Amino acid sequence: MDLTKFYSLVVPTKKEEEKIKRVIETIKRNIKIKGAKIFVGGSFAKGTWLKGLRDLDIYVIFNKKFRKQNISEILRNYLEKKFKVKVIKGSRDYFQIKKDGFVIEIIPILKIDSPEEAQNITDISPFHVRFVNSYPNLKNDIRLAKAFCKSIGVYGAESYIRGFSGYVLEVLTIYYGAFYDLIVNASKWKKKTIIDPMGYYRGKEVLKEMNIAKIQSPLILVDPVQKTRNAAAGLSEECYKKFIEKAREFIKKPSEEFFIVKKFDIEELKKKWQRKNIILIIGKAKRKRKDIAGAKLLKFFEFIKKSLEGEGFKLTDCGWSWDGKAYFWFVVEKKLLPMYKIHWGPPIKYKERLKNFRKKWKKKRIYVKNGISYVKVKREFRDAYSFVKSLIKKDYSKDKINKPKIYKF
Repeated sequence: MDLTKFYSLVVPTKKEEEKIKRVIETIKRNIKIKGAKIFVGGSFAKGTWLKGLRDLDIYVIFNKKFRKQNISEILRNYLEKKFKVKVIKGSRDYFQIKKDGFVIEIIPILKIDSPEEAQNITDISPFHVRFVNSYPNLKNDIRLAKAFCKSIGVYGAESYIRGFSGYVLEVLTIYYGAFYDLIVNASKWKKKTIIDPMGYYRGKEVLKEMNIAKIQSPLILVDPVQKTRNAAAGLSEECYKKFIEKAREFIKKPSEEFFIVKKFDIEELKKKWQRKNIILIIGKAKRKRKDIAGAKLLKFFEFIKKSLEGEGFKLTDCGWSWDGKAYFWFVVEKKLLPMYKIHWGPPIKYKERLKNFRKKWKKKRIYVKNGISYVKVKREFRDAYSFVKSLIKKDYSKDKINKPKIYKF
């Protein structure tokens, strides 16, 4: 299938490229550390970056004599003399600076001759760049894959997304040979998919050879440059299934809509679910660091969702979006819950536990059904809106979302 008509949606202009090059050159001129060299990384270095790129990666590669030294501390001391620096804590600290509308991450890594020598996962980054750059004809197909995942909300390996990283999409597109071939094959993925681009393992041998923690994800993608690593180890079941579902939809009806990120639209949500109760919560993240803030917002969403389901409310749809403001929506059936709910107790054969259950609910009548005790408890809330309103006042929510407001439609 000819998808070149969609390239204009994802391929950056020459003007964008020239601006990025100027910014990078400015940064490079200001970093001169004896025993270290500058290496431009990330999607820009691979030629797989999308229109509107605002995040750049620059690696400072320290030679082997620094192997036993704290290269983060060395780089920090140098950068703070030249720039206003933000320290990002991690397994090895790295740094952020801002320049001409770009956020530039400056990452210290060690020079290594093979991935096996890596002291940190970031040390392998130059190998990833070289691997992707050995397939120059697939740059725009990779861009389509990234834009596709962005539009459906499964792009990014951050803990609050747990989707497809840029590198995973690069490897998948290379493995299948084109974006459309990736989509066709992904539409047929099973519950568990194993992809070994370089053929390091025989069949399911990878399940025995790779660390068990690395093979829990629904997709096992053996890193072409590091056979012991599952590049998709952080991918969630939810994002994996959504990718398959949207791949099938794209095959049926290819459209530019699959490459455009839509902002959350309240009116569109109301139109889609006009015969249901919609509960909408709007707030802001508590923390400034994006990954931590996102993780907190995700926990808040999961808390509300599980609480609604646990109380007995039936959700038709739910989700959340974060772009400056955070939006959480829960679509609930309109009917009120029964006035009383059942609280189950122990089987009556467990005499001591049953005795304690009776003691706890001594003012309630104890019933038995199929040998299991239970009591009927009057609900405090029968409608979802009042219930959620009470939830966001709880202490649990206070460190996760700032000044949440709740609406119903």
